[in-house]
Amino acid sequence: MIKIFLIVVLFMISLHSFGAGNKIDTDLFYIPNDAPKGTMSLLKHAARLALKSQQCVEVIGGAWSTRKEAAEETPFDPDKQFFIQCQSNQPGPVPGSPAVFNLYYSYKDLRSNTIEQRPVPIPDNVAIAECKKAILGRLKFPSSAEMALVRYGANGTDNNLVIYNFTALNGFGNRIPQKGSCIITPKNEIDVRITNR
Repeated sequence: MIKIFLIVVLFMISLHSFGAGNKIDTDLFYIPNDAPKGTMSLLKHAARLALKSQQCVEVIGGAWSTRKEAAEETPFDPDKQFFIQCQSNQPGPVPGSPAVFNLYYSYKDLRSNTIEQRPVPIPDNVAIAECKKAILGRLKFPSSAEMALVRYGANGTDNNLVIYNFTALNGFGNRIPQKGSCIITPKNEIDVRITNR
């Protein structure tokens, strides 16, 4: 009888800890085949830590990556190999939908049980100015650029996305229509991509 009572109590505690809004669905996690043994349990641990942050209502995804490729092309921290996607209780970009944001963990974070908080996106006006400056810095003739702001804003995530359509002169004196996209982190780190339109 006592054994059944203890099982029921433990079940109730687990329901309280990971209630309907705090479920961890590991089917939503992505782990590549070459991931080290034990990666799934570490990703579950990262998800539990994410749920302890004040803003994470539900874990809706997660992944493990070496991030080596990303580190070569972007300013993001290559040690933060565990990625958890959270649903917030704040409104998102689409009316009636919640905001979604990302939390990143390193092995060190997981060992020390670090509870990450949702980073605060930089203000839109700062993101717009920084993106324009970064795009102009990559042009051969920046003074020839004619830029039109197409999109900006955090849109419920922790990073700001800014997109400009522009034309600028190339080395041959031809005006080329291009698009510049910037992802700007809360630490004001910028990943810039310029493509032809």
